[in-house]
Amino acid sequence: MVGEYTHPTIQAMDRQAMHRTFEMAQQHHQAGRLREAEQLYRQILIDEPQCADAIHFLGVIAHHTGKLEQAAALIRQAIQLNPTLVEAHCNLGNVLKDQKKFDDAIAAYRQAIVLRPTHAESHNNLGNAFKEMGRIDEALAAYRRAIELKRGYHKAHNNLGVALAFTGQFDDAIAAYRQALSLRPDYIEAVCNLGVALHGIGEYAQAIEAYERVIAIRPDHAEAYSNLGASLCASGSIDQAIESYRRALTLEPDFAEAHHNLALVLLLTGQFAQGWVEYEWRWRWNNPASPSRLFTRPQWDGSPLAGRTLLLHGEQGLGDTLQFARYVPLVAQRGGHVLFECAPELLRLMRGSRTINSITVIPHTALDESSLPPFDVHAPLMSLPLILNLPRPADAPKAPYILVDDHVTAPWKGRLAKNGRLRVGLARAGSSRHSEDHRRSIPARLLAPLLDCDADFYLVQPGQVTEQSPGEPAPINLTGHIVDFFDTAGLISQLDLVISVDTAVAHLAAAMGKPTWVLLAHAPDWRWQLDRDDCDWYASVKLFRQSVPGGWDAVVASVAEALRKEIARASKAADRRYK
Repeated sequence: MVGEYTHPTIQAMDRQAMHRTFEMAQQHHQAGRLREAEQLYRQILIDEPQCADAIHFLGVIAHHTGKLEQAAALIRQAIQLNPTLVEAHCNLGNVLKDQKKFDDAIAAYRQAIVLRPTHAESHNNLGNAFKEMGRIDEALAAYRRAIELKRGYHKAHNNLGVALAFTGQFDDAIAAYRQALSLRPDYIEAVCNLGVALHGIGEYAQAIEAYERVIAIRPDHAEAYSNLGASLCASGSIDQAIESYRRALTLEPDFAEAHHNLALVLLLTGQFAQGWVEYEWRWRWNNPASPSRLFTRPQWDGSPLAGRTLLLHGEQGLGDTLQFARYVPLVAQRGGHVLFECAPELLRLMRGSRTINSITVIPHTALDESSLPPFDVHAPLMSLPLILNLPRPADAPKAPYILVDDHVTAPWKGRLAKNGRLRVGLARAGSSRHSEDHRRSIPARLLAPLLDCDADFYLVQPGQVTEQSPGEPAPINLTGHIVDFFDTAGLISQLDLVISVDTAVAHLAAAMGKPTWVLLAHAPDWRWQLDRDDCDWYASVKLFRQSVPGGWDAVVASVAEALRKEIARASKAADRRYK
């Protein structure tokens, strides 16, 4: 929209010529011919230096070309000349949002709304600023207001879907995307987002259809190929997934997320040498699981440390740290001094493990160096297979590699029943903050067939109480004694078997060498690989896999059957021992 502009000293014929020039500039601008539009706006300003509209749109062009400071200055100049120019306030908000000045952006959008409460674009853009700040409820309200004000506002419907998906409301997000597409069927962004939401609820076939629809419209859409790869992988079409990721990288060689996703599927299929190389791309995209560390010191290249201090920092989930802690003693053999930074929940455990306690273990505190002891080089824990040139699990130190002493185990020796029954630890859920937790965790009610087995079951995670009706078997809950993984290790040391979903408890039990049965979703994490019931990373692990997405009933039935056999075997062994 163009603001009204007049100047009392301009003659009528000059004013008509200026209008024609402005219309031509707008046509070029809308067609993306920014250079031609800029020339015409500047031509107007030669004759009329105080034309707020021309200055405003020069600011918009500067924004389009990434010149944010110049854009903000020009649009502010236009606002000074015409404070009632609603679109200028709105576009200033867009520039400020891209500068990450969210409070100022919100103020600009709100000023536009004060001037024109029915300006739907300002409400929509206000929602975008709120979403960037994580103020999702306010974003949702702003998008819904924009939709009320402007019939057929497909962009606001799409943005509403993004905000709904952010909170896990995938069904509502899908409805919003489909409404956007009913208004504009070729709206590629909404089709792509629809695919993401369908993937989020496990509707992989429909997600694949959505991405293929994007590619049919835009064959050069690298993001669609990358997302297609993720859904193909989740549906079990591994070769096609790899092909799709590689197609995305052909189109966009520096597409960090596609490199990362390719890394995961290469690791999943045992192509470790190439997989670890691709995995380093995790630092190049905005992945909340691997936030970039703001270090001034270089990353270690694996050479002898020769008296230098190395900061070895854990990353991602607690299970990742537990799995890759096996490499820490190897690093210490390279000389120098090693600082091992890990999450506070693991601090006492790592300090108490015999394989690590000669190393300085420090708590994770910040992403920069401000609160860390001095160091010369650093290394992410999950980069060690690449840095140490030990790509395969067969090359890595074997479990048990977390070895705890009596001061860890002693408090638990008197807490567990001594009745000769098998002692089984249970962990049915992981952290709710994990992006895939809705697929990996098991509802408590589904464990009933397992609890019918003749064993003593112990909850291994605080907060994971199962719901039983009166008279039904229930696991023993000693988790009131658990503060962190130091205590969890003490409990596990007294168990005969741990049964767990794919979470940190499984890694801890396996790292201690305890028999561990891991229950896996249909599309497992890369470390468990495919189509096998054992694990190269842990010799004591047995895997139980879903045959179809969401098929936990069959998994629990298989575990219960295996457990009954284990109980019978243990009983026969005990009989032989006492004869």
